[in-house]
Amino acid sequence: MKNPLLHAKHWQLVLLVAIPLITAIFINEVLDYPAKITLLVFMYSSIFAWFIMLGWVLSVGLGLLKYIPEELRPNPRWFRVAFSMPIIYVAFIMPKLIFQSNLDSFLPILIPFHLITMASILYCIFFIGRNIHLVHYKSKLEQFEIVGYFTLFMFMPLGIWILQPRINKAVQCNN
Repeated sequence: MKNPLLHAKHWQLVLLVAIPLITAIFINEVLDYPAKITLLVFMYSSIFAWFIMLGWVLSVGLGLLKYIPEELRPNPRWFRVAFSMPIIYVAFIMPKLIFQSNLDSFLPILIPFHLITMASILYCIFFIGRNIHLVHYKSKLEQFEIVGYFTLFMFMPLGIWILQPRINKAVQCNN
């Protein structure tokens, strides 16, 4: 089955991420809705854009594995564990942050979970950068060869714009 996010054009992915955010900004700046409605629209559009980016990360992380030679293929178990942490964070922690007025009792849980989530996101970025490198070069990763991919992933919409054509080319060459 063809993975739509793995095989999408770069401009399609950027539009999927940008349109909800631009819509929220338009509602806030032009239509002059009450603050509560604007906040809800911005929150839901941000979550939608974030889930599109997460879907892309998952499809690239797991979808490229079949194009990597067997002897170089990394085990995706830790990637799946690390990928689940931001989803848990958004599903359970973010609503508590938004709707709870007193966060003092919640901070001992929030800070470690936030740090674990950030480390998980960094691991996912490393895993995907390594996979892109392995698909392109079919050789073992040398020290600091992943820095470019890592940097592009940190600037996500711009990184999608630059990396997705490379991913599409690598997938087409391996088919």
